[in-house]
Amino acid sequence: MISKVFKPVVWAVVFLACLVSAKAQVWDLSITSTPALVTTNDVITFEMAFANNTGGTVEGFQLNVGFSEAVEFRSATNFYANGTATVDGSDIVYSTPFINPFTTNFMSLRISATRPGVLTNFYNYFANNEFDETKETRKVIFSAEADLGVSILSPTNTLVARDWIKYRLMITNAGPGTVNGIVVTTTWPTDTDLISSNPLITSAPGDNELIFTTPGLVPGTNLFYDIVIQPNTIGAGKLFASLYVDGLLDPTPGNNKATNTVTLGAAHTANLEISQPSGQTLNPQTGFMEQTFRLTNNGPTNIPTARVMIGGFPYQVMSAAGTNASVSTNGIPFVTLTRPLAPSERAEFLLEYFIPSRVEKASPILSALSVPQFILGAPTGNSMKIYSIHKLDSGNVLIDFAAVSGKSYSVIYSNEATLTNAVRALPPVSAPANGVQWIDAGPPKTSRRPGDTDHRFYRVIELTE
Repeated sequence: MISKVFKPVVWAVVFLACLVSAKAQVWDLSITSTPALVTTNDVITFEMAFANNTGGTVEGFQLNVGFSEAVEFRSATNFYANGTATVDGSDIVYSTPFINPFTTNFMSLRISATRPGVLTNFYNYFANNEFDETKETRKVIFSAEADLGVSILSPTNTLVARDWIKYRLMITNAGPGTVNGIVVTTTWPTDTDLISSNPLITSAPGDNELIFTTPGLVPGTNLFYDIVIQPNTIGAGKLFASLYVDGLLDPTPGNNKATNTVTLGAAHTANLEISQPSGQTLNPQTGFMEQTFRLTNNGPTNIPTARVMIGGFPYQVMSAAGTNASVSTNGIPFVTLTRPLAPSERAEFLLEYFIPSRVEKASPILSALSVPQFILGAPTGNSMKIYSIHKLDSGNVLIDFAAVSGKSYSVIYSNEATLTNAVRALPPVSAPANGVQWIDAGPPKTSRRPGDTDHRFYRVIELTE
């Protein structure tokens, strides 16, 4: 093994393009390109050619190749007649008694880096009893364990102070090697409460910080961490994430940090009236208890987006778009009308509850607020097969689509067949099996009842967020 004392610095691999001596025009040393990124112990191969472009014989040619850091020698070959390739201490030495006019001596070298980092090659040569030395950076090879990255997936629309906001950290390993002991840190704005994390962190080093220690991450795979927070102050706040591995030299450290901005607006009381709430009835198609009500804008101005809070109700609201803690410190669910509501305009809502007994319970306490516009565009992801779309006698639309149990899906809809202006139905759908039957009954899932529009086109997207 060829070795030198390793210094904990970022390495690089440097290649000589041509000799920069006075004889550079007549003697030419070239080295083939090699991979830009290799992992420790991968074999790096150099193919070298020394050309004698003079009209005379070059005698006593010798080329010494050294390295800035410890490497493991694999093999070396001198293809010229009577040429040799030997190891001399920490160098590879190529010797040739002579090189005829206008001929080229070919040499090869195979080594492996023993530590991640940046490795520099040094080339020295002797010829015709003269000495020249060249150290020129030509190309860099980074020998690394892996290229890690972190990104933040968070809401892009304006939310409301004291909303429960879920964001996700995605840790990626682009290879080439497996990495263990990744430490991921995330922070959020001050005056923010931590609601939950997955995996669960029972303690945090600070009021607005969490630290995760990850298991091994193999190349081409991702890790996800979900955090739910409750920002309490109106305005823009920063979500931050970073990752660190002790001793890892990352070839692209710029993607080891990520920042996203969340914007919080204010909810306003408005002249919104909730009327004609129905009793709760069981829908045997879904197994959920259903209840309808009407929301009317009795004020003089448009409501950009209306939000209805569903308080005092201990059962799961299946149609809830989110949770807010303005009324209860434990948070209460809300549904959203994802379109403006003009003066004197009304919207009919259908709420779905999961009540295990399938028996009507005391109705929730409903209250309405005006909030910033809340319209989510179509997500990216794979489109799922839709088996059928049926218009029911009620005017609602039943969509039957393929799914994978446990995965989440977003139904998007539009009044155009191209779906270029499609928006998301709320909330996303979690598949209980390998198929889902989803019913569009208008608000709060979609902006209007299907029967109140001339056309409505659908697509189902598998969520990766």
